Amino acid sequence: MDRAAVSHINSPMREKPLRNISKRVDIQASVLTAVIVAFALSCLYFFSYYLTYEDMIHSLKDRCSSLFHYVESGLTADSFTKLSAAEDADSPSYLSTQKMLSRTRATTGVRYLYTAKRDGEGRLIYLVDGLPADTPDFRNPGDTIEEENVQELSRALDGETVLPNRIKNTSWGPIFLSYFPIWQDGEVIGAVGIEFDAQHQYNTFQKLRIGTPLIAAAACLTAFIISFKLFKRISNPGYRDLANSDYLTGLKNRNAFEVDICNYAASREQCRYSVLSADLNGLKRINDTFGHQAGDGVIRQAAAVLRETLPEKSMLYRVGGDEFVGVMRDQTPEQLQALSETICENVSKAAAEGVPLSLSVGYARFDTVQDRNLLDTCRRADAQMYAYKKSAGCARP
Repeated sequence: MDRAAVSHINSPMREKPLRNISKRVDIQASVLTAVIVAFALSCLYFFSYYLTYEDMIHSLKDRCSSLFHYVESGLTADSFTKLSAAEDADSPSYLSTQKMLSRTRATTGVRYLYTAKRDGEGRLIYLVDGLPADTPDFRNPGDTIEEENVQELSRALDGETVLPNRIKNTSWGPIFLSYFPIWQDGEVIGAVGIEFDAQHQYNTFQKLRIGTPLIAAAACLTAFIISFKLFKRISNPGYRDLANSDYLTGLKNRNAFEVDICNYAASREQCRYSVLSADLNGLKRINDTFGHQAGDGVIRQAAAVLRETLPEKSMLYRVGGDEFVGVMRDQTPEQLQALSETICENVSKAAAEGVPLSLSVGYARFDTVQDRNLLDTCRRADAQMYAYKKSAGCARP
């Protein structure tokens, strides 16, 4: 590897430790894809959730309003003004109103249908309950309204029609609660309470709230994995695009090397990597003597020897005119020395159009003491290669 190449790798930007995995290009592309998927799913979720929830609430409001208009026609002022205590349950006003409410409740399927008012002491009390008298949650005239409903009933008794925009979760279950004021001579004398059981709707939207984020998370993870795999495939040396491949040898080029070495350096497993640096000897002499065509043949032959000799799954790059770098995993110092000797032996047997090959080889294994990252390992392998270059061909010291 020439001095200019070494200087380029040793630039200040390259010297910064790349310990954060988020700096890996493949991780960045995959995370971006996952974020886009998450954003799209979130928009879809909130849009569909809002529409369906609003449609459900609108339907419940319509049901409550229709039910009230039917009930209102059967109510009299006496069913409010002359009822206030349990002993009033035998009065004609109570019996006729209770019969009407009971019949309406059974017909419409509403959970609770009743009348209420504020008594002389300011308490909010039940008047007529549409439930059968033998039901456990039946309320007698004068029974106090549950605290959970006080706020809504107070608003109705102040003249406001209460039609909430949400399901209310009470101690007796999820309900859709509404109150309608009853007027007489410009004053509110009581209210009609309508409570629809909303357990089914509540469960459905709970499943949506819990299930949709889980589905979105699974979709994001799937998108991340697929994009990560596709990025790997696209950046594979078999994908010979001009940006990442060397046309002459079919190896990855310097651009791919710089991207990959930074990704390797950012990996948590960079300590498992070794680097081999190789440089052709006498390429200028070969070009001057035999011509550039012969020089190209020598480069191609050297690339072939390195490709065939390096361990399987190693990455091999042509980073300059006559410079090659190999990146390997899980190689011991003994294996690296044996590998360099094998390369020397194979090179000595090879020739390109009758021109003998000669390589200088250096290698280094990532060392946590000497190296901050793989860029330091590359520099050590390069320095060793230049030391060997002083010897003839591939001779070892």
